[in-house]
Amino acid sequence: MTTLCAKEIKAVRKPHCCEQCNRMIAVGEPAHYAFGIWEGEPFGNYVHIECRAAANEYAEMNDLWFEEYPWFQFMDDSEHNHHAWLLEKHPVVAARLNVKAAAA
Repeated sequence: MTTLCAKEIKAVRKPHCCEQCNRMIAVGEPAHYAFGIWEGEPFGNYVHIECRAAANEYAEMNDLWFEEYPWFQFMDDSEHNHHAWLLEKHPVVAARLNVKAAAA
């Protein structure tokens, strides 16, 4: 993967869908933008600042990089067991993903 551009945007000028939580990033909200080339194909994505922080922390904690990088909207909790972690460490992201506490 070659990232050609990565930057934090103080306020997006038009709405974008967050690649981590699949929720809209509203006009005026901050976001992180990345553009690059993956396996010969160009890519570009926008993510909420909080979603990016959570994904990077989870990736660092579990050594999940490149193909294994965590994209929360596509992750199954039965395989990764990340819901409890999100609820504890990143409740804003958990709420965006509709993660609920397990019934006791």
